[in-house]
Order: sequence, then C-alpha cells, then structure tokens
Amino acid sequence: MAQWRPDPIFYPSPKMAMQAAPEKPAFVTPMSGMTVSMDTLRDWLDQGRPLTVLDVRPSDQHAEWAIPGSVHVDAYEALKANDPGALVGVRLPQDRPVVTVCGMGRTSAIAAQQVRDRG
Repeated sequence: MAQWRPDPIFYPSPKMAMQAAPEKPAFVTPMSGMTVSMDTLRDWLDQGRPLTVLDVRPSDQHAEWAIPGSVHVDAYEALKANDPGALVGVRLPQDRPVVTVCGMGRTSAIAAQQVRDRG
C-alpha cells in the first residue's frame, strides 16, 4: 500500500491520493462545468492562479485534511439528498473561477451544478 504524506500546498485524502491519476477527474469548476484532476488543481494552486475552492465535505472529513485557503461548507448531506437550498447563503466571489471539492467527486458535481444554476 502506498504511503501517504501531506504535501505542503495541497492536502488530499489518503484514499484520493492512492487512487488519483493525472487523467482521473477529481474536482468540478461550476461555471464551465469542467472537471479537473487533483494534479491540475494542485498546479493551479502552486501557480497562484486566482480561484476559489469550495469544499462541501462533512466537517469531520474537513478536519482530517483541507486545501489551504478553501471555503468549507458542511453541505454534504443536503447535496447528497439533492436539496436545492444546500448552498443558499454561501457567498462566492464573482471575479474568479470556483472549484468544488468533495471526497470522491459526486457531491462536488452536485454543488457545482447548484452554483452554476444560481449564476
């Protein structure tokens, strides 16, 4: 089994770190609907590219690992239940891309769609 060690820029979950490959989708950018890999997101963060990372995982998972500078909203259960109000009240900047993040990608895709739907 691969040994997991946190990177100083990006903290992936052990599960994702062991399963991820550069071509494997990991995160979704809501405005474009584009899915990006963990490595692409890491590169964007390393380059200082202006973007907002919206982490929608449960609080206990967020406590285990987090992307520095990310915005955390414990919306996992509401998103999983397709609650259209799961992200109501979440304020996101309009001047930069938003990348939604969860543990495996499914819930972040739902979050991305909700962000896209609200404009």
